Amino acid sequence: WDYAASLQLIERRFPSIDAYLGRHAAAHVGPGTVLSQGETRVAERPAFQLVVQSADGRLVDHTTLIETGDGRVLVAIADCAPEDCERYRPWVEASLATLEIWGVPDRGPHDRDYGREP
Repeated sequence: WDYAASLQLIERRFPSIDAYLGRHAAAHVGPGTVLSQGETRVAERPAFQLVVQSADGRLVDHTTLIETGDGRVLVAIADCAPEDCERYRPWVEASLATLEIWGVPDRGPHDRDYGREP
């Protein structure tokens, strides 16, 4: 799969952005270089943006963490080559601007059911 840019949206069960970063910040940065980071808002919710260039310089990950307020953090990861960042930034920003975040019923401590139907 060869692409110019991608955008992933992942839901994670964490009570806050700080709790998520406490567990996963190192995985997002790895051996790369933090180009920028800071608080923002997305869909009227608290958010945090982290922009990291890979150690080999071939990829830039723009991660946006969005706190839903109901025990979830949405993780939006956009990536592209460094020379394409300015070209794709409007697309990523427009995509995030369309988010409508709805509450979900409490699913208990686990958000997945690995049981099998009889």
